[in-house]
Amino acid sequence: WKRWGKKVGLWYAHQSVTKKLHYALGLVDRVFTVSDDSFGIRTPKLAPLGHGIDTELFNPTLHLESTVTRIVTVGRIAESKHLIEMLQVLDALHAHGEKFTFTIVGLPTTPQEEAYASRLYDETATRPYHDKIRFLGAVPHHELPALLNTQDLALNFATTGNMDKAGLEALAVGIPVFTTNDAFLSLLEPYGLYAPTMAGETAAQTLMKFLNRSDRPSVVATLRNRVVAEHSLKNLIPKILTALS
Repeated sequence: WKRWGKKVGLWYAHQSVTKKLHYALGLVDRVFTVSDDSFGIRTPKLAPLGHGIDTELFNPTLHLESTVTRIVTVGRIAESKHLIEMLQVLDALHAHGEKFTFTIVGLPTTPQEEAYASRLYDETATRPYHDKIRFLGAVPHHELPALLNTQDLALNFATTGNMDKAGLEALAVGIPVFTTNDAFLSLLEPYGLYAPTMAGETAAQTLMKFLNRSDRPSVVATLRNRVVAEHSLKNLIPKILTALS
């Protein structure tokens, strides 16, 4: 590419900083990432542009009401996703008499994640609401919007150091996302959808306040519009081309 005189860009959004990343940085003209906190090396090559969500695919459709709160989480079954901590929040919701279902979308992908998944299954079996939890496994990406449109709330406790794409996809569908991920602080905290701790009772109290809000439809519409304006694929590609020109 260098011999052909072509500009080279690298997309990277993760806390991990390796020797390979330092080497790659020397070979590229620009580094594209989600935000300043999504790339661990300080460099003038950095261009934080937001995510690229296909907001035409991830789009709200007719949302049928339910007598229970349908909660979903999407991502690998891994310790960094803090699924067991999510169960502790659900413990508190259950203790307060909240009615819910919990759908887990994703699979473990490494031996370490397999071990974590085994712990998660054991933890799930001990819950008095275990029959309200379902493990869907892997769901093709193009089928996720239809699934998300059957849910009322998404949980995202990821600690990757950036806005988890699964959270933004849920927001694009019009599903509120409750998170403890600092990367979502400025976006979700003003609407009561951020808790600074995963502690079950504390996080659950914050979540219940949101569930009791009468303006939830306007909140999700506002957040959907924010994702379209700041994180849509349609807007991202022109930004990348401009940065490389």
